[in-house]
This record gives sequence, C-alpha cells and structure tokens, in this order.
Amino acid sequence: MTMKNYILLLLALLSISTSAQCYDVIRAGNHFNFGIQDDGTLWSWGRNWNGQLGIGTTTDSSIPVQVNSSNDWKEIDAALLHVLALKTDGTLWTWGSNSYGQLGNNTTEDSTVPIQIGTDNDWQMIGAGIVSSVALKTDGTLWAWGGNALNQLGDGTTIDSHVPIQIGNSDDWSIISAGHHYTLALKNNGTLWAWGYNSNGQLGDNTTIDKSVPTLISNENTWVDIKTGFTHSIALKNDGTLWSWGNNLNGQLGRPANLTNKNFPNQVGTDNDWQTISAGGNFTLAIKTDGSLWAWGQNYFGSLGNGTTVDSSVPIQIEGDTDWVAIHCGGYHSIAQKSDGGIYLWGWNAQGQLGNGTTEDSLVPININSCMLSLDEQYMLPVITIFPNPTDGYINISSANESDVLLMKIYDTNGKLLLEQNEHFKSIDLRDFQKGIYFLNIITNQGTITHKILKK
Repeated sequence: MTMKNYILLLLALLSISTSAQCYDVIRAGNHFNFGIQDDGTLWSWGRNWNGQLGIGTTTDSSIPVQVNSSNDWKEIDAALLHVLALKTDGTLWTWGSNSYGQLGNNTTEDSTVPIQIGTDNDWQMIGAGIVSSVALKTDGTLWAWGGNALNQLGDGTTIDSHVPIQIGNSDDWSIISAGHHYTLALKNNGTLWAWGYNSNGQLGDNTTIDKSVPTLISNENTWVDIKTGFTHSIALKNDGTLWSWGNNLNGQLGRPANLTNKNFPNQVGTDNDWQTISAGGNFTLAIKTDGSLWAWGQNYFGSLGNGTTVDSSVPIQIEGDTDWVAIHCGGYHSIAQKSDGGIYLWGWNAQGQLGNGTTEDSLVPININSCMLSLDEQYMLPVITIFPNPTDGYINISSANESDVLLMKIYDTNGKLLLEQNEHFKSIDLRDFQKGIYFLNIITNQGTITHKILKK
C-alpha cells in the first residue's frame, strides 16, 4: 500500500469513528426520536411539525441532527408533539407544541428550541403525556402542568395549568410514566398509583372511571417499574414477573386467551426473568435477563420487528440476539440499543423516524450507527474516501468497487436533505452550496457511512 493510499484509508476510518453516534440515552416520541450521546450532546430526528425536534425549524429530518450546542443533557422524554428534558445541573427544559400549556412556561405558544422552565435546579424525573407533563423533584414531590380536561394532572380539577403545580403534599414519589391522558406512578414503598383517563381500564383499579387525583392501585410493595402506552399499561415486580392491563385490541397485553381489555393487572405468562420494559402505541417491547428481545401487540407498520406486519398477542423473540440492553417504543416504531453501543430502529418511517436517511418502513431492526465498531469490523465496510475536504467546489469519491455505493445524500446541519444522487458516484458538485458544514451519507450494500464536509 502506498503512503497516499494509507493516509486516505486512515482518514476514511477516522471519519467513520468520529461521526459514530454513541448514545447513553435513547428515547422515542410518537413519530420522532432523541438520543443523548456520551459527550452530553442531544440529537433528534423524525417528525418536526411543531418544532419537537428542538432544532429551530419545523422541517422533518431523516437523520440525527444536533439540538443546539449544549453538552450537558441528562434525560429526555417525549410524547405526541412536545418534549421535556433535564440537564446535569437539574434544570428543566421543554419545547414543541404548547396548545394546552404543556411546556410549562406560562404561555400557549409553541417553541422550536429548548426553553428553560423556571429557575429550579432540583428536577429529577420527567414524563410527557399527550397534552400534559409530569415531573418529580429530588425531594420526592410530584408536579404536573398542561391540559387537564380528562383529569390527567391529578389535582382534583379539570382546569389546565400553564405552569408546574405541586400535586398533593406527598414527598415519597419515586417513578412516573405519562401515557395518553393518564399517569402511573410508584412510591418509595413500592406501591402502585394512577390517575387520569380510564376508558380502557388503563389505570388498573378494576373500573373504567376516570380518577382526578392519584389513586392507590395496588398496595403490594413489590412493583419496581412501570410504563404507559396509548391506553395500555405494563409493569415489573421485583421477582422478575411482568404484568399488563388496559386496552388489548391488538394483543398488546400479551395474553393469548383473547383480546379483551383488562382493567386490573394480569401477569403476562409465567416467566420471571423480565428485566426492561417499554410500551408503545398499541404494542409492547421487553428485554429478559439473558439479553433477548421480545415484542407483541400491533404490527401494522412492522413495529414488532419480526419481519411481518401480523399482530401477535403473545411475546415473540426478535431475531436470536442476546445482547440487547435498552428499548423504547414510539407510536408505531421502535428504537433499541445493543451492548456494543449500536442503535437499531424499525417500524413506520414516513417522517424519517428510523434515522437512516430514507422514509421507507422497515419490518426488521436496522442499524443506524457504527458506535464502538472494532477495527476489524470497520474494515468490513467498503473503503470509501472523499477529497478534497474542505472543498470549494467538487467532492470526489473513491471506492475500490463502484458497485458498493447505492445512494449518496447531502444534508445541512438541520437535517434538511439538499441533494440526493444515485448515479455518477465519482463526484458531487457543491459549487452552488453556501459556505458551512454539511453531512454526506454514503449508503452502501454493507451499511451507511457518514462524512462531515466543510464547504469553504
């Protein structure tokens, strides 16, 4: 290998590794996603009609784009059209739709960028509902704001609040999960509570009557985690058993006998090795202690990831891998992470929520990053070099085999697609582009390689 070719190969590998997105936190909204990288930066992609991506526009993005320049993001949660986030200093930030005051900034105006809510720095946990928000502080107190027509705030009224208000006077709340117009919560003693909309029995109190204040669902002190979907709920006990209740039209409760709703917790099967859970629109994902991934419920857009569009009323294992570590369900799509740091998405993709630069659905998990690839694994990707970079005109593409390249796309830093090229792979004309940074996605038959380009 000549010195020139060695340098070009090294640059190609460095480009892959430096553009890899290594996420510590992954979250799905209804049709969009967020990831917090290990450097504290926040990235988003998918639907953006109300500015929920937080990038200052209302344009969808089919690839991850950075949300402002902050590098101190800690946690995030999203629902239909708005987003809540915490920074490492304990401050609370919101953006997106605000029609019911769900952003908590005492207005009903949308925001396309993160805005700080108040000055408090003791926020600890957040939950985004459809038109409401809920949060816990470090002192164990419970707070809520936004739309309240269906009792979702839990303050005993149906009056909206445009700022956070404390719910009750208890200071022993530990975990919260906000669903579609209802909330589940656990206290420090392991008891289960719920309030809000209850049309399908999703509160789990053996009725279908709404509750306007936090209501004790189970005084057992064995509950350790809870998750809310559209109108169904799932929970884990400390013995590793999995429980579900609420809407079961698509089999999302995981009970094979029938598709009837359940208005109180019922055990899912008999297994006692469940570890991580997530509830989507009308489907459920879960990881067992052996690292295997399971899914059930609605599958119209392939949100179960098993290669079909057929619903399942029982848990089915997705692929045969046993290295899954994190999952999160959107409305009709899923995002998950493996132990090597790789991020996988599948399901509906009409707004680019799968993050792979397309709007085509996927019935199976697809990898959108190369985080923590070994050097040997990086060599398995096609060796593609680009030069010159920076450039004031053309970008040249060099590959040992031109057939490796299937498609090339240029995006701006807001994730807007500027150019798509599926032929003439040897060069890209950037002469009419303004000066600045752009991202080149080279889609190959082995995976997608991303290069950062500087137009000078």
